[in-house]
Amino acid sequence: MNKPNLSKRRAIATISSLMLSAPTLAKEMGRNNWLVINAAPGTSADFYGRSFADYLSQTTDIQMVVDNKPGASGLIAANHYLNLPKHQPNIIIANSALITNLPLTTDKPLPFDTQRDLSPIAILVGVPFFLVTSAKSNLKNIEDISRIETLPYAVSSLGTGGHIIGELLGEELKIKTFPVPYVNNGQAMMDIISGRVPVGIFSWLAISALFESGALNVLMNFSLNRSKFAPNIRSAAEVGLGKLHIEGWQGIFSTKFLDTKTKGTIETALKEWTKTPTYESILNKAGYVDFYKSQTESIMLIKEEMGKNKSLLTRLKII
Repeated sequence: MNKPNLSKRRAIATISSLMLSAPTLAKEMGRNNWLVINAAPGTSADFYGRSFADYLSQTTDIQMVVDNKPGASGLIAANHYLNLPKHQPNIIIANSALITNLPLTTDKPLPFDTQRDLSPIAILVGVPFFLVTSAKSNLKNIEDISRIETLPYAVSSLGTGGHIIGELLGEELKIKTFPVPYVNNGQAMMDIISGRVPVGIFSWLAISALFESGALNVLMNFSLNRSKFAPNIRSAAEVGLGKLHIEGWQGIFSTKFLDTKTKGTIETALKEWTKTPTYESILNKAGYVDFYKSQTESIMLIKEEMGKNKSLLTRLKII
């Protein structure tokens, strides 16, 4: 498939315009400690981000204010975050799409280096992906999809785990696939339900309400095992596609300027927060899986994924 450049150019153009206001931004934002969330209010990342910000504020002397900066697979949030005052203990929620995928898939260099400028405090959650169709669709299983010559599929953005899975699905089933990226998941769901796009690959929170209402049919999850929050949905391994076991992840990151003591305080608070009933409730509501990795483990995981993704994306001709 052709390299997806257009959306990336728009994202980088947006970031370039934001960078022009950096001095003004720093002046206005300098009075607070910020947790920047790479998603809109009401999303799964917003749920756990706000919960942790409250926990951190209640259990330490680090008082956090949440700031949502959705769009462009986390690029807008990261650019905003890196322009905040460096002397403050600001942190950001970042995902695998931003850290390990987009640096490889953009046609121009990013305005920052995700490895150099963003330092993991901990990776928190794994994000399973699900293959969905309209409940009215004639596509009832993987066998039906394998008989399609060309398969458009909806995803939240190019360069994400959903995009990679879609191309791997086409390779495995020996059919042509191409992604249809959406800025708004709600519009993607409407287009899937109406049949404008035959299938989509999304996280559980994006699809669960429509699945439970009967508007969507979920064909499989791209994990080795069934999920506890959707036990009736078959896994990739069960439908003979165990090679398509891919999950995204999200974590808490800081800049390289954050001092070791403060970073340690935040990491300790994260460990304690993941043992609370609130955290377990958020996992179940959002359809996340516990995937806690310490700072050292996170650095090793990111390095390993970057190498694997470069090879995979090259083979799939995404880069």
